Amino acid sequence: MPGNEWKADVNAIYFNQNENKMKIIILLIISLGLAGFLFGQSSVNYTYDDSGNRGSRVIIMDEKMADLPLSSPDSTFVKSAVTGESHLTKYQAKVGVQTINIFPNPTTELFTIKIEGWDNKTTALMNLSTSIGSSLIEKKLDGAFTEVNIKEQPQGTYLLVIILNGQKETWKVVKR
Repeated sequence: MPGNEWKADVNAIYFNQNENKMKIIILLIISLGLAGFLFGQSSVNYTYDDSGNRGSRVIIMDEKMADLPLSSPDSTFVKSAVTGESHLTKYQAKVGVQTINIFPNPTTELFTIKIEGWDNKTTALMNLSTSIGSSLIEKKLDGAFTEVNIKEQPQGTYLLVIILNGQKETWKVVKR
């Protein structure tokens, strides 16, 4: 029957189009997943002046991202040290002429706050709190190096706020 041949051609075209659509959808899902995996492994930290203008941007990435170009001339790339578990271990922010380093992060008990460019005019305060805002440790920093012990705290994510010469920087610190 001639009508059946026509129906067979229409069905072949219909299924071929649906097959192509499925291939495109699968390719799109794989591409988005790969992009999320690659670009989700970085951290960006911004500093601002008193007027709200962005002063600098520090990008901290896994070593596998080290060859990617920076998108802005005021960016600083920090190639992080990577542990055997492939986690970032150093965070850095530039505040004026000084640089704050937080490491290791994640940690199991101690992490260090290092302020490069510390001098006798530097004033710094730190506050470590839970993710819901309950303050755990609050103290004045009195030197370029400060160790913070969170051994007695449960595993989780904590907020670290450092006010350096009146400028506030915030980090997430992970306790394992």
